[in-house]
Amino acid sequence: MENLLSTTLLTIAVTLLTLFAKSYFELKKTKYQVEITHLNDSLKAVLEAISAIQSMKDSLQIILESFEDAMSKEHVIEKINLSTERLVKAYEEYGGYLSQDEIQPFHKAKNLSLRSQPILSNMLKNVDYPSELQKADKDSIKIIRDELTDFQNRLRDYRDVRRN
Repeated sequence: MENLLSTTLLTIAVTLLTLFAKSYFELKKTKYQVEITHLNDSLKAVLEAISAIQSMKDSLQIILESFEDAMSKEHVIEKINLSTERLVKAYEEYGGYLSQDEIQPFHKAKNLSLRSQPILSNMLKNVDYPSELQKADKDSIKIIRDELTDFQNRLRDYRDVRRN
C-alpha cells in the first residue's frame, strides 16, 4: 500500500512538473513570437518610411535633371503630389510601429514634403518646363532633397540596428 502511494505521488509530481515545464516553454515561445512579430512590423515600417522618402527624392531629382522639354510641369507636379501623398499614407499606416526616436525623422520628412509641395508647385507654375527653373529654385530643391536624404539616412541607421 505504501509502495502504491509513493508511486502515485511520484506520478503526480512528474505530471505536475511536466505540465509546468510545458506551460513555461509555451509562454516563452509565445513571448518570443510576439517579439519577432513586433520586430518584423517595425522593420517593415522603417523600410516603408525609407521607400516613401525615396519616392519624394526621385520626384525632386526629375526636376533637377530635366532636359529641355522632356517632361511637362504638370507631370512633375503630379509626381510630387503622389509622392507626398504616399509619404503621408506611409506615415499614417506605419508610424505606430516605430519608436519615438524612429518616428522623428519620418515625421520631419513628412512635414517637409507637405510644406514643400505648394512651394514646388508655385515654382513650376512660373515656367513651361522644369528645365527652365532658375538656379536659385534648383538650389532650393537640392536643399530639400538633401534634408530628405538626412532623414532617410537616420532611418537606415535604425534599420541596420534591427537587422544585426
